[in-house]
Amino acid sequence: METRGWGKGQGGFWRRWTTTAPPLPQAPQAAPPDDGSEALRAGRYRDAERLMVASVGRAERHGAGSPELAGALARLADLYRIRTRYDEAEALYLRAIALDRSRATDDDTSLARALNNLALIYRAQGFYDRAEPLCRQALALAEQARGGEHPLTAAAVENLLALCLAQRRYDDAAPLFRRALAIKEHLLGPTHPELASSLSNYAAFLRTTCSEDEAAQCEARARAIRGETRE
Repeated sequence: METRGWGKGQGGFWRRWTTTAPPLPQAPQAAPPDDGSEALRAGRYRDAERLMVASVGRAERHGAGSPELAGALARLADLYRIRTRYDEAEALYLRAIALDRSRATDDDTSLARALNNLALIYRAQGFYDRAEPLCRQALALAEQARGGEHPLTAAAVENLLALCLAQRRYDDAAPLFRRALAIKEHLLGPTHPELASSLSNYAAFLRTTCSEDEAAQCEARARAIRGETRE
């Protein structure tokens, strides 16, 4: 049987088909499982807890060293912190922090966030001696990982500021107030409404320290941002 023509024709047909035919359709990729973050932002706490507990379970099945586990634990801890379930949140944050510390990584963002949020729990309960070293660690890590003018750095500065204010440590609070204002202005711009609120808060703080002239300047800036005029 003559096969040379078929072989030649087959080769030519195959080359034409592979160069002109449209690509085969690919199966759609499955969406990642819902980790509950959107439900938490929407205030659907029961849904958020169910999804976050499931997320932790999936991560745990990949082993204790799973890179997803620390994040899943911290998200569930955030929910419990918001719901003032502090004991449960503390235990989860401590697990997440231990996992983050055990991993060799150049990015300590998740560790800084977990430390800062654990400090929030301790501050809310009046455990200032536990909260402060965590605040300072979180701030140092945030500066190293994200720089001095990042939202994570701002959160750490504001947490440490609130801690100093709660203890009436005004000399320590003053430079933190100024730094928090500078970061917020950098991130939001000089005319953002949130900056006006922060300026008013700083003015109130300055009046407690008898800095009336500077307080008046801050109030004037706040009013200008809000478009107010002084009667």
